[in-house]
Amino acid sequence: MFFPNRRMALGYLALLLPPVALTLLAFLTLARVDETQMVVGAPLDATPTPAVDPLAQAQAHFETGLAQQAQGDYAAAEAAYRAALAIDPALAPVYGALGSLYVAMERPSEARAFYQQAAALEPEAAEWQRNLGVVQANLGNLDEAAAALETAVALAPADASLHYELGQVYAYLQRSEQARQAFNRALALNPDPDLATAVAAQLRALPGAP
Repeated sequence: MFFPNRRMALGYLALLLPPVALTLLAFLTLARVDETQMVVGAPLDATPTPAVDPLAQAQAHFETGLAQQAQGDYAAAEAAYRAALAIDPALAPVYGALGSLYVAMERPSEARAFYQQAAALEPEAAEWQRNLGVVQANLGNLDEAAAALETAVALAPADASLHYELGQVYAYLQRSEQARQAFNRALALNPDPDLATAVAAQLRALPGAP
């Protein structure tokens, strides 16, 4: 092609540059693509599949474990819980669920370890302290049970059931005055009728009760 002057030649060159650059870019892109992974008809700039959120995966495993545990399939439930912890080992509710699972399997010593882990991860959660206290009581560790339940009561002072359970432990430890205070506090919180009946029975059973 003949260009009558330099300015016109540069103008034509400017029009040609974008297609040339795109062609060069396409060849460079193809050079980096593994031929064995190419799919006929697939666009080279196809949007990649978005990565799955790890936390969402852990939540899915956790929910699967809860469903399996409710169905009585304890082995599958444990596998699901451990899969969740493999993704994120700092999930206190999963350790709590493992604790409840081992309680259901009548293995309280292992349950205690899981509740301790949950309590360490979420020290502000009364639930883990309460569960730890109940397991300690069932293992015969009444002083440790009282300490855990005292922590639970401090974290959730408006929960009548926590005061009731703490009162029970105090009663077993023959700390009658502390038990009476705990039971009376439970009643003052207006518990449901069943719990109120149980508290009243515990108060009557204490030494020195009228």
